[in-house]
Amino acid sequence: MIAPLDALILAGGASRRMGSDKALLEWKGRPATLRLRELLAGVVDRVWLSRAVGQELPEGWSESDVVRDREIASGPLRGILSALAAHPGRAFLVVAVDQPLLDTSMLASLVDARDPGLGATCFLDSDGSLPDPMCAIYEPSFSDSASPWLSHGKGCPRKVLLNSPVKVLSSPGIRLRDADSPQDQAEIVRWMEGRQVTLEHFALLCELAKVPSETVSTRAVDLAGLWLETADRLAIGFPMDSFRPVRNDAFAEWTDAFAAGDRISFLPPVSGG
Repeated sequence: MIAPLDALILAGGASRRMGSDKALLEWKGRPATLRLRELLAGVVDRVWLSRAVGQELPEGWSESDVVRDREIASGPLRGILSALAAHPGRAFLVVAVDQPLLDTSMLASLVDARDPGLGATCFLDSDGSLPDPMCAIYEPSFSDSASPWLSHGKGCPRKVLLNSPVKVLSSPGIRLRDADSPQDQAEIVRWMEGRQVTLEHFALLCELAKVPSETVSTRAVDLAGLWLETADRLAIGFPMDSFRPVRNDAFAEWTDAFAAGDRISFLPPVSGG
């Protein structure tokens, strides 16, 4: 039997590097925890908030929505295992409270790829090198996989993922970026406020745009997001994988980030894409 799927927003850390409680952050005027709850509500049965004992609750939450940390392991692993222990037989889609670039399509793709026969389903991190534990689905059996680590007081779920049978998906890139410090927070805010880039159009896209290049403002955080904005605006009737992204005259990946002032194009098949 497949375990029912809830979600858990990890927000019980001390936030030492940020210097203030990350659960109380706001992104574009919206409390971080409420924004994530709205995103997660579309793909799971119920959303829970992970908090340490004694931590205050952010706006919009009641104690009945909270999983308080138990004396299990430490760090993020404590929050995950506390939720699995508090609600036996349920699986949890776990995200970190300081991940403001997550979106519905990314969460839905994780749920669609879920393998309930393994301990967890996760993405590779934003660098594409290691399993990322902070946007992952943890099955009830994950508790057994983690048990050898508990006697060592470890708090890193990534080490469990690296030593357990799990399903690992390709990296969604920059969308996994977290805000671990005020500097990270400032950089992410700049992305969310939007940037201007130059779109260079070829063949079919030049015909649709009616110009060979244009300067556009975008709030997309990666090339896939910019493509979706462009495809909607120009009514492009072909799927993204029919094109190939180019950033500053070099072929790129759809998960790549970009900077203000970059020159970007989406090459259709007739142009060699």
